[in-house]
Amino acid sequence: MDGKAWVKNAQAEKDFHTEMAERELKERMSLATTRISTLQDAVELGMATDSEVYSLKTWRQYRVLLSRVDTSTAPDVDWPEQP
Repeated sequence: MDGKAWVKNAQAEKDFHTEMAERELKERMSLATTRISTLQDAVELGMATDSEVYSLKTWRQYRVLLSRVDTSTAPDVDWPEQP
């Protein structure tokens, strides 16, 4: 407050959105890594179906795209589509 009215703290708001985007990025990366790990096991053991081989490729692509996400643009983050 400036004595008369509330003053918006733009930097605090920006920091909050950036922190939330970073948290979401970590969650998305964790999910992708878990999916990739299981699919990679199936491929390496010769147990993968054609669908699983394709899925492994798309999850890997998704993870690469996630690694390029700029969380500093939060709350307007351009998230890649999840496979």
